[in-house]
Amino acid sequence: MNTDRSDDDEPDHSDAGFDTRKARAEARDEILLELLADGCTHVEAAQFAGCSARTVQRRLLDDNFSRELARRRSIRFHDTTSRLTTMTSRALTALEDTLEVGSPPLRFRAAESVLKLAWRARDEGETERRLHRLEQQADHHTPEETAPRWNPPSPL
Repeated sequence: MNTDRSDDDEPDHSDAGFDTRKARAEARDEILLELLADGCTHVEAAQFAGCSARTVQRRLLDDNFSRELARRRSIRFHDTTSRLTTMTSRALTALEDTLEVGSPPLRFRAAESVLKLAWRARDEGETERRLHRLEQQADHHTPEETAPRWNPPSPL
């Protein structure tokens, strides 16, 4: 029986510290991503994640981290928008009910709210249409056509 051990028989622990640091960094990033996507400030997220605000700022400079944060924020925004859309229907029903059976001061405030919302929706719709029209026009022009022309001053 050979009692000599070769280097190949020894477990390799040289990367063990790296793997642990990497796992901790990934866990910290996950916490930071969730907190930042939920709206925490850099300082708040750093405190919860157990790192410095400078680390948060450094992580935000990483393209992959920033893309993932943007993706998560987009998901949250979509979820919030969906909830608001659902609540809008119920809110309009409540305004309608108040307009019909509320006391005069309540009916007046409900009517005022409806008119303000309708006016804002009209303005936003018009702005959206104008922006869309401008974007279409810009898509059909080459950069040379849309670039401002420079005319040198005439010599005296």
